[in-house]
Amino acid sequence: MQASLSRSLSSHAMESDERGRASFHATTPPRLLGNDVWFHTADTAPLLEQHAPYGFRDSVNASVLRAWQSAVAANMTRDVTTRRRSCAVVGSSGVMINASLGRRIDAADHVIRMNTAPTVGFEEHVGSKTTIRIATLNAGLHARREGLVTRSTTLVYYCQTKWIGACWGWIPREPAPRLSPSLLRVAQAVLRTSKLFPSTGIMSVLVAMSLCRKVSLYGFGLRNDTKCGKYYGRCVPPSMYFSHLSRKQIVMESKKQKHIMEVGGAYHDLESETSWLQSLGYRAPMAEHVKLAGFDAVSLRMEPWIDPRQAARVAKAAG
Repeated sequence: MQASLSRSLSSHAMESDERGRASFHATTPPRLLGNDVWFHTADTAPLLEQHAPYGFRDSVNASVLRAWQSAVAANMTRDVTTRRRSCAVVGSSGVMINASLGRRIDAADHVIRMNTAPTVGFEEHVGSKTTIRIATLNAGLHARREGLVTRSTTLVYYCQTKWIGACWGWIPREPAPRLSPSLLRVAQAVLRTSKLFPSTGIMSVLVAMSLCRKVSLYGFGLRNDTKCGKYYGRCVPPSMYFSHLSRKQIVMESKKQKHIMEVGGAYHDLESETSWLQSLGYRAPMAEHVKLAGFDAVSLRMEPWIDPRQAARVAKAAG
C-alpha cells in the first residue's frame, strides 16, 4: 500500500507560486474509487463481508442494506458525487482567526466544512459558502437545529461508531448521504494509524480528493502564536485540544470549563494526520492556501495496512 502511495505522490511535480504556496499538478485527475466513498453507491457484497465499523456483517441483511441505499439515493436533491474543478476544505483550527481567506474559499466550486463549524460572523475569514457539510450524527443533527444546513448545503454523515447504531439505523428517518464504511479503511491505510477513527477533517480531505481536480485546505493545524484551538466558540487552548486526555478527563475538564470540550487527541491520531498532510505539501502557517493532488486511485483492493501491535497480539494468541 505504502509503495503504491509513494509512486502516486512521486508522479506529481511540486513547484511554488509567487507567494511561496506549494502546488502539486497531477498528470491525471486525482480520484478515489466512487464505491469507496459513498454509501449509497457502494457494492453491497463487500460491505456484507466485513464486520462493523467496516461493514454490516451479522448486523444487517442484504435487503435492509439495499433499502437503506435506495432511501438515501431517493432523498438526494443534488448529486454531490459529480466531479468539480475545485474544492476548498475548511478546517476549524484557530489559525482561521483573522485569516482573511473568505473570498478565496468561496471561489471554489465545492466548499466542504465539518460538524458544527459556523460561517455567520466569520465570513471575512472563513467564507460564507458551504456546499457539503460532513458531520458525525450528533453534530449533524445539531447543525440542522442551528440552521447550518441550508438549501444549498448537502449534509453528509460520517458514521463514527464501532457498531451499527443510530447513524445507520436512522436512515429511514434521516436519509441524508453517508460516507461508505469502506472509506474508513482507506483513511486508516493512508494514515497508517492504529486508532480506529480518523478525524472528520481527514475524511473530508479524502472526499474532496474524490470530487475535485484541485483541492485547497484551510484551517488545519496550528501556529506557535495560535491562542485558541478553534476559530469559534469558547477559546480552548490548543495544547488542551491536541492533548491525549482520557474520556473521563475530558468530562472533568468540560465541567471545570463549563463548556463541552472537543479534544481531538483523545480520539484521533493527530500526529499521523499532520504528518500525512505535510507529506502532501501542506505547511505552516496552516491557514495558507495549498493545492493538493490526490491519488490516481486509492482502492480497497490493495492490501490494507495492519497495525503491527495487533499482528503481534494475534500471533501470540495463536501460540
